[in-house]
Amino acid sequence: MVTNARTDRPLKIIILDGPACALSQKELRARICAALEPVIPPVQPEPPPHRHQPPAPQPAAADEPAPRRRRLLHFHDIVLDLDNSLAYRRRTNLNLTRLEFDLLEYLIRNSDRYISPAELAENVWDIRSLRRSNMIENRIHNLRRKLVLAGGTNPIVNRRGFGYAVQPPAPVRSRKR
Repeated sequence: MVTNARTDRPLKIIILDGPACALSQKELRARICAALEPVIPPVQPEPPPHRHQPPAPQPAAADEPAPRRRRLLHFHDIVLDLDNSLAYRRRTNLNLTRLEFDLLEYLIRNSDRYISPAELAENVWDIRSLRRSNMIENRIHNLRRKLVLAGGTNPIVNRRGFGYAVQPPAPVRSRKR
């Protein structure tokens, strides 16, 4: 078996009957295409649609499922795309790591209460005890920095003895004179 030296994939060898050098380039190409025909089906180009004619609707196959809607989680100006693990704030991608994304998702899903560091370690990191005392603080710091850089205020608050929570931004009050 002959293989490609770079990819180690098997090569198909085409043996032409008669001297190949006597064939014109067009004849050689026709013989190669005829030899590869069982391997590669011919592609028929579709004619371009007329300018004034709308494209014909594609028939829906019975066995194809309907297109699935993306699962999104909203918290004020923060949007989490749960299918693609992407986070946006004011239409800016936050470029979160997987751990930061999971942390923000857990905080938003439990935005009605404070979450202790031990609960975060168990549910986000899936560990029973904290190995390093500043592990969660470092991740929260990085997450806060990315949220503020995308615009707006810091939505993650902490309360000593209770834990962390996400809160909506405070309403802006106008000063009266």
